[in-house]
Order: sequence, then structure tokens, then C-alpha cells
Amino acid sequence: MRYLSLLLVFVLSFSSNAQEYFPKNDGVKQSFKNFTAITNATIYVSATQKIEKATLLIKENKIV
Repeated sequence: MRYLSLLLVFVLSFSSNAQEYFPKNDGVKQSFKNFTAITNATIYVSATQKIEKATLLIKENKIV
């Protein structure tokens, strides 16, 4: 009986330790419906083509 109770305590200690909680910390999600303009930017279109003093427009996380 003593071994059975020790075995039960041993098994229950592992099962109680398995219930861990990991929170999801993504922060506050922001959704912008307006345009964001970055002015006087240097934009690299490709490895050989560069645009200086340009304006970059962004709407809903996409470049327009």
C-alpha cells in the first residue's frame, strides 16, 4: 500500500506540472485605413536602379 501511494504521488506530480500556460504577447494590433507618406526617401527599385528624394506611399501595410 505504501508503494502504491508513493507511485500515485509521483504520477500526479508529473501530470500537474504538464499544465503550463504560455501567453501570447503580440501587443495591440493596429489597423490604419489612411495613407502614410515617407518623403525624401532613397528607394532602391533593383540592384542597379535607385530613386532619390522620392515619396513612398503606404496604405494598409502595402506599398501603393
